Amino acid sequence: MHFVYVLYSPKNDKYYIGETVSLQGRLQQHKNHHYQGSSTSYSADWEIALSFKVKTRHEAIVIEKHLKKMKSKTYLHKLREDLVSMVKFKSIILEKYGIVIN
Repeated sequence: MHFVYVLYSPKNDKYYIGETVSLQGRLQQHKNHHYQGSSTSYSADWEIALSFKVKTRHEAIVIEKHLKKMKSKTYLHKLREDLVSMVKFKSIILEKYGIVIN
């Protein structure tokens, strides 16, 4: 299994999108500034806003790229807050890429 995750920093009102095999482990790495000079190193208040479980790393990378391509804080916020938007997102991912999100 692999995960696509979206982190949120309440202090900075910023999102970060990534992929991993260990969701909690990766969250701790971001919070502890494991990735020096990365786009998450300026904050330690990261929380998991969204996560999607898929079968392979390739599927995770496809979804990660799709989310990053949207370049929209509003889009990510709607996915967090609106069940209809989440259902539509999963449907788009299935139709466009053939990937089932658990």
